[in-house]
Amino acid sequence: MPALPERGPMRELQPGVSFQEVRIGPGRPVAGLPPAHGMTLYFYLPPGSHEPGSLPCVLIAPAGSILVTGMELGEGDQAEHLPYVHAGFAVLSYSLDGNLADLQSATNDQLRKAGSEFLAAKSGLTNARVALEWLSARVPEVDKERIYAAGHSSAGTVALLLAENEPRIKKCAAFAPRSDVEANFPTPQKLLLRQVIPGVDQFFTTYNPKQHASEVGCPVLLFHARDDSVVPVSESLAFAEALKGLGKDVRLVTVPSGDHHAPMMSQGIPMAIAWFNGDEPTTSQAPRQAPARARPGSPSVNQPGGPEPGRIRMPTPPARRIPRRPRVPR
Repeated sequence: MPALPERGPMRELQPGVSFQEVRIGPGRPVAGLPPAHGMTLYFYLPPGSHEPGSLPCVLIAPAGSILVTGMELGEGDQAEHLPYVHAGFAVLSYSLDGNLADLQSATNDQLRKAGSEFLAAKSGLTNARVALEWLSARVPEVDKERIYAAGHSSAGTVALLLAENEPRIKKCAAFAPRSDVEANFPTPQKLLLRQVIPGVDQFFTTYNPKQHASEVGCPVLLFHARDDSVVPVSESLAFAEALKGLGKDVRLVTVPSGDHHAPMMSQGIPMAIAWFNGDEPTTSQAPRQAPARARPGSPSVNQPGGPEPGRIRMPTPPARRIPRRPRVPR
């Protein structure tokens, strides 16, 4: 376990939202450091003073990875965090080891480094556990029986892994998640990944939610748009059926349209907030929103004959709706 920084002064990010950036070690992975010894946390509190154990808390990983690499935090992630704070929750978001600075132009060596870092961090589970230890040690205001995991797309996959591996998580809300990591990669791409990232098959087995549905230890909410062009709704349908068949506590909510991202913001998060607060999720808990324009799908593979034959080229993942921005000042 890395040294856990003390809480510093918080600043008002916007009316009703107090914010602090916390850096574990140097704030990012550095050669020679163990997994999760260099990472960033974004911590938020609702307004007012709070008695010990009075606040629920939501843990959120950053979305936008290709499931075999990690992701840093940036201002572009905050739109997904703020609704929970406005609803009276503490929020803790945490970076994932193995970020690729430029997915579009990443070389195989860069992909190997990022994938190896993410695998060493157990597909983000180690990052989440360090975040939980910091929360336990430094935030007495949080009720340990009301700690929840949420996430969209690749971050939804991380949330499902937490539901399977972390008993401190009491509920999990996953929006358009990849519940089957292996399904994100066609066979030619898997073959190339095996050449580039040592041990990459562990993402398809050990750290694949579909393979460990029997280990889910908390209620799960799955939310998905039926016209999702990035992650097919059939994936959530199949995972929900698997959980039900195992006697797990699962809610599946699908909405007709909106594609991959917009329904999560307009309907999924309000639904999760209500569910975390004890209500049953229904589509009437948030207004409908016009469908978002479709975005590119999962990563593609360069065919031999390009500048670097066989190199895996990854477009900007569709889960991130706005460009990465500079790190928020401390």
